Amino acid sequence: MLDVLAPKERLPEACWILDLVSRLDWLGFQELVSHLLQRSGYLPEVAWTRPDGGTALTLMHPARSNRLEAIVQCPPWQSHEIDAAMLRDLHQVVVREGAQRGIYLTPGTFTAEARAFARLKPLELVDGSDLVLSFQRLPDEERTELLRMITAVPYSVPSCPSCLRKMERIEDAAAASRQRERDLVYKISSSESSVVDCRSLTLRKKADVVFLKGLTAGAMTVHGKATGNIVVNGRLHVAAGGSVSGLVSARAIQLDPGGTLEAEARILNESEIAHFQPLPPQQVWRCPAFPKCRDTLPVRPQD
Repeated sequence: MLDVLAPKERLPEACWILDLVSRLDWLGFQELVSHLLQRSGYLPEVAWTRPDGGTALTLMHPARSNRLEAIVQCPPWQSHEIDAAMLRDLHQVVVREGAQRGIYLTPGTFTAEARAFARLKPLELVDGSDLVLSFQRLPDEERTELLRMITAVPYSVPSCPSCLRKMERIEDAAAASRQRERDLVYKISSSESSVVDCRSLTLRKKADVVFLKGLTAGAMTVHGKATGNIVVNGRLHVAAGGSVSGLVSARAIQLDPGGTLEAEARILNESEIAHFQPLPPQQVWRCPAFPKCRDTLPVRPQD
């Protein structure tokens, strides 16, 4: 574990409180993580930022021939409880990039399954409480300067993942309808922390996707693995090598030879099929450069 991220004791005075850390914009959180890593002598560099605000950093050390020490993952904007599926994503990147280890830092918590998974892999987990203690260990002047830097801007307002401008909160009457009209394709493994509602959904062979809060789709084709409470108003097609587990309701199910359905499944009758209806307006964060930049982020409960 990095020294600055491994506090040994709780200091009596707290400048940074867990509530503040949990409200930070995804970009502000990434900047704080980078500061702590730099303070330990490492050279963090942003590798990518996903549309949901999740950020990955590469970590090198100048005293060790600048070899790739670790992949550091910061969570998506809306995710404060990190599960095993998110850690599987990080581990796959660590293996693919040839890094020594992976470090997942979150202002929230990790599930018991996530911690059990990390014990079997070269992964280190740092939660919100660990980060607060790390801030407490910084010298007083440094803590004060970090606090001033972060709170000089609306720190709880998310930045646009594309252009980094502070987003604006709006009421979008068409957001839910646009979401339902999507045709989603998953090519890599992921964990969906919000409800997914779409016209059609396809999972490619290497995609292992967990729908934590449920999925509703007009049609669904699975070549990889899908887990969750799944409702398909049309046909669910599980192809050879595909796997679906959880609770499944569908109008029709096609299970190809070699496909697996490890679920409590039932067939919907005509009266149970949910036809698309206009939904009430939703509040979202939208990039101020709209319509040139169309990025949006969900409003979290604490917003």
